[in-house]
Amino acid sequence: MLSIRNKDLWCFWPTRVCVEFFDLPGNAVISGQYNFKLELDFAVKGTHGDKATIFSILPIYTTLNYYNEHMSNVDVHTKDGMKWNDIKEVIKLNKKHKVTITNVANGAITIEIDNKVVFEGEGFSEENDPQLIFGGGNFPYNEESLNYSDLDLYEFKLYKDEELISHHKFEEYIYDKSVDLTDNCNFIFKL
Repeated sequence: MLSIRNKDLWCFWPTRVCVEFFDLPGNAVISGQYNFKLELDFAVKGTHGDKATIFSILPIYTTLNYYNEHMSNVDVHTKDGMKWNDIKEVIKLNKKHKVTITNVANGAITIEIDNKVVFEGEGFSEENDPQLIFGGGNFPYNEESLNYSDLDLYEFKLYKDEELISHHKFEEYIYDKSVDLTDNCNFIFKL
């Protein structure tokens, strides 16, 4: 398990770590141009302000946010602009949840929390080098949309088509990088 605490963000951006090793890095897959499925098991442990971001995909600003026991939301940047959906009575403090994002290239994107669909839309935005940040809405140096949260991450999986290309159980670390169990060097690292 990886415990992320206030302002202690982690990031899935393998091209930042070792660009020369990849034919297709995991972070490039989390764009609208590929079929992918992303799974994340997490628990929100606390908030620092009115809103806490669980994860954010930048620069296409797609986020899962927690407000309180009664309200959360998901913002998704599509080719038609920002779309969002309120999520009521789903995410609870100190409870383990699973978020699953499924994207069909140039088609639909679906987000589920604990096997309940919370968002469906068309045309997920495309970006060549997206970054996935855990525990906040933006890089700390940007000083906007930070929305820090305290999180525990239990497991992360990323599939391209049906192939598992990144898997983290957050049990082994090398120099502040979670080891990718697929040996594809798709690291999650401390910012």
